[in-house]
Amino acid sequence: MVRKAVFLARDHAKMMRSILPDLDEAIHAADERVKRHSIHEFVDKWHEITVEMVSKRIRVVALCDFECYITSRCLESSAVDRILYNYINNAVRFSDGEIVRLTVIRLNSVLTRWVVENQLTNRQKVWLHKTLGDELAGLFQGGYTQ
Repeated sequence: MVRKAVFLARDHAKMMRSILPDLDEAIHAADERVKRHSIHEFVDKWHEITVEMVSKRIRVVALCDFECYITSRCLESSAVDRILYNYINNAVRFSDGEIVRLTVIRLNSVLTRWVVENQLTNRQKVWLHKTLGDELAGLFQGGYTQ
């Protein structure tokens, strides 16, 4: 619980400074300086975090088996964090299972793929089949939300 609270406070303060640069100009300037951020700064904080909701408790498992740098400034890191918080929190919210997985795959020397997965409810499966049939690749064209 304490580990999660520390990450939430730190990450959200950084996100707020990124969005509102006048909030703390001195630290915002420091956030713009060059500082490389490892992939593990993003992945490790999610691994084995438990997210509790009113009716369920979900454990996040994060996997990354390589080392690289993802961002070169704190402000860039806050942009990645905003995306991860959004995807993982949505995966938790709509999951029918007890685990949400974050997996980062190295595609080549400059590209990575970030995958957030959760178990679907029967209602979600019916909606997907009704909306897309067997062509689930259409999800990646955008415009679908449920």
